[in-house]
Amino acid sequence: MNSRFDILIVDDDLKSIQAGINLLKQNENYNIEFATSGLQALEKVNQNNFDLVLLDICMPVMDGYEVCRKLKENSKTENIPIIFLITNYEIDNKLKIFELGAKDYIIKPFNSLELNARVKTHLKLNYYHKSEIDKLQQLINCHQIIEKFRFFVKGFSHECNNFLTLIPLTLHTIKYKFQKQNLDFSAYEKYYNTINASVDNISNLLNKLRDFSLHGKICSDVVDLKEVINTLNNVYAQYFIKEIDLNVKFNTKFLLVEANKLHLEQVLISLLLNAKNAIEAKTESDEKGNILIEISQCEAPYKNSTVFLYICISIKDNGVGMSEDVMKKNFDTNFPNFNEEDDFKLRLAVCQSIIQSHGGNIEVSSKEGKGTEYKVYLKLPENLN
Repeated sequence: MNSRFDILIVDDDLKSIQAGINLLKQNENYNIEFATSGLQALEKVNQNNFDLVLLDICMPVMDGYEVCRKLKENSKTENIPIIFLITNYEIDNKLKIFELGAKDYIIKPFNSLELNARVKTHLKLNYYHKSEIDKLQQLINCHQIIEKFRFFVKGFSHECNNFLTLIPLTLHTIKYKFQKQNLDFSAYEKYYNTINASVDNISNLLNKLRDFSLHGKICSDVVDLKEVINTLNNVYAQYFIKEIDLNVKFNTKFLLVEANKLHLEQVLISLLLNAKNAIEAKTESDEKGNILIEISQCEAPYKNSTVFLYICISIKDNGVGMSEDVMKKNFDTNFPNFNEEDDFKLRLAVCQSIIQSHGGNIEVSSKEGKGTEYKVYLKLPENLN
């Protein structure tokens, strides 16, 4: 917690204000302002985002109680922590202080250690409170993006299935006309079957995507990662150019995970395409592009996990890499305008959502000019944990 904090001292006694400033200004992270009346305090708070208000009770025109009440009635200022400055004669009013929503009180004249300790404590509590609020807002924003994605997938699947139904109908019509005219169709039978099988596979994929978009419970099964990797090598090799080597390394004999095979393939394809794009973006290097997929077994990669053993699928490339700031925002979907970079973030956010729905997680590490590594953590089947 190395942020700078804005503190407002409100007191009609300039000596008291000066004493507070002298004690707090020793901390370089504190930016201290003061007000000598309640009205002036309200004006300053409306103009600046203060992290803490030190508020005297006895002031002319508008006392500290009224200032506190007005701050708590305003949605923009209600969460600013308030510490009342009181004298020994006002100690009996401490219950009223808390009823008004203040966080604490300090007795004047100030004790240096007490003042700094209480100020530091409430600044820290407020800092973490705002951090949690920000995290919650990010989750809400991410949820909204995922909902938009689900809506798009639902419509996309529906429309594509409508078009796909025309293909087997057309093929069937052609075959029927051959038979009606007593023409030999045997030479075309294998093409007929291949096209029908391909249409069935595509339709099945679209139906799976539709099920995902409808919030249905994902049907998980025991999946053999060797089969998944072989599928990626055989079917999706067309996405990789010759200048990129794709290598696979199995570091464990346990290659079974609890997952939906189709969804897992989608995630790994997306991460492989990201790796490919990162390598192609590295134009100033003569180094040959390389993507390494490693399968390992590991203990729980994060705290509070109810599962002890996981399988880690690492996808590592020697591409352009990312800065630390970009890497931290890898799964961030809080973008005002949709562009190519945000398309990348959205794709990763969807991958993260899919893996988390399986009880796993995706982590990323990267270094500019050196490459990026994504680690996909998945649970072992229950009988192996």
